[in-house]
Amino acid sequence: MKKRVLLIAPGGLNLDDVGGDYGTISIEVKPLLGVPSVAEDAYGLALTLSSIISVLKSLSRIYDAIVISCFEDLGIDLPKKLGVPVISLGEASIISGSLSGRKFSILAPNHYVASLIYRRILEKGLAPSLASIRVVRPLEGDIYTLLVAEAQRAVKEDEAQAIVLGHPSWRKFSALLNEKVKVPVIDPLSTALGLLETFLRRKEVKDA
Repeated sequence: MKKRVLLIAPGGLNLDDVGGDYGTISIEVKPLLGVPSVAEDAYGLALTLSSIISVLKSLSRIYDAIVISCFEDLGIDLPKKLGVPVISLGEASIISGSLSGRKFSILAPNHYVASLIYRRILEKGLAPSLASIRVVRPLEGDIYTLLVAEAQRAVKEDEAQAIVLGHPSWRKFSALLNEKVKVPVIDPLSTALGLLETFLRRKEVKDA
């Protein structure tokens, strides 16, 4: 039987293509309207957190795990509160980035998120594996061109051996970026789902 996973998408991110079966798990996408897809400041983060908590409190069905489509550190111990595994894209990508190469760089959507990601990296003791965090502002030009430029700079100037995409919507560029920069480019959503699938499979074997 497939494990049921809830994917929470703040800001109404279009993740419908992710819904359905993914390996051994079945994904239900829950968009959160009225909140930013990416926090620009503490207020935006608080708004997103409040909305996520409201959704989790009102769940009418039981899920085996929850994925939150954001990079921000929500600041609460959701797995302990809910009794099921909870993973954010940021946490999954940071872990994967540290394993994919000697050094990894993160492309972040704004400076606020960059600061939150950096704090998370310090907390996890992964700072020695961090090459850089580069901010890519979508409003400053064509997003794909900007991502390519910053990824190439990260590889050349920061000696990054893996690139982490710091926004869920950028995952559509991962294959193209990988060809351009010649180092692993980590798609945060696929990474989170892959890690979660592995965890649930191991847990099932352990509990058997």
